Amino acid sequence: MSPLAGSSRDPWAGGSGAGLAVWLLSLPLRLLATGLGRRLATVAVLTTLFVVGISALYEHADRPTANALPAATSAPRPAGRVRQGPEAPRPDGPGAVAVAWYAGRLGVTPGRVHPLGTERLGPGRLRVLVLADLGKRQPTAWVALRRTPGGWAAAR
Repeated sequence: MSPLAGSSRDPWAGGSGAGLAVWLLSLPLRLLATGLGRRLATVAVLTTLFVVGISALYEHADRPTANALPAATSAPRPAGRVRQGPEAPRPDGPGAVAVAWYAGRLGVTPGRVHPLGTERLGPGRLRVLVLADLGKRQPTAWVALRRTPGGWAAAR
């Protein structure tokens, strides 16, 4: 016979599962009686609160506000400037003006020149980075533009 059989410390004494159930249910309380158990319980509670807080923040982050409505709800804008009178057609926008100027300087068609980016220099002034596709050679240049009453114009 084992030394623990019949003692009050044996959870399985008596042969029923009731002793095992009492032992398992009292295990958390016995762990809380120790210093390590209290620390582990504190860490578990703080971790749970942290997860709940972060989950609540992320749950509401993806809802769009009234300012974030799609642009399709606004009124349509005209595609280009409206020309009045016998005026020569001018390219719209600073990128197109820079492309036309650089294509004319290199003597190539504007279809072979591409705008890559813009940099604002000040009020009414900016420069556009353009790239010419000339086969193996692909020269780039910054084209300085200024705002005039008639639109954008090359500053050189």
